[in-house]
Amino acid sequence: MNKIIADISEAFYGLSRREQIIVLWGGFALSLYLIWKAVIMPVQDMRQSQLDRTKGLAVTLAQVESMAGTLLAEAKQAPTRSSGGGSIAELVDRTLQSHGLRMAGFQPGSNGEVRLRLDNVTYSGLSRWLYELEFTHFVQVRELSVTASATEGLIMVNVRLRKE
Repeated sequence: MNKIIADISEAFYGLSRREQIIVLWGGFALSLYLIWKAVIMPVQDMRQSQLDRTKGLAVTLAQVESMAGTLLAEAKQAPTRSSGGGSIAELVDRTLQSHGLRMAGFQPGSNGEVRLRLDNVTYSGLSRWLYELEFTHFVQVRELSVTASATEGLIMVNVRLRKE
């Protein structure tokens, strides 16, 4: 290693003053280029990817805010607190049938709460049913447990509901 450095040093000092300045400027330019390629460009690429990600999240946020505004407008137009119409058991049974779902188990509880089990339902059907219960009939979901069914694409659900 020392021999290599000594040979380079000897070759450098063997050059004329003008050639030494040209070699130094070339080394300086090469160093700047390597710093540009190894440090600055990757940082700029990371910055740009973060900006793109932020723009995507901003678009998603705008969509969510728009949906929230729509839901709030619908909730204001909905009739206030439909407390009539029978018991929570009748309401659950009626809404399940309207969504094509069947309960596998039903257990009434205290304070207007019920527990029910649904087997082999689709996630989309479940979410539509729960949406109707909460926003149309003002039934609160107090507890929800979802597990995968043996059948692909279907789930098993345990849910505890309370009518306000």
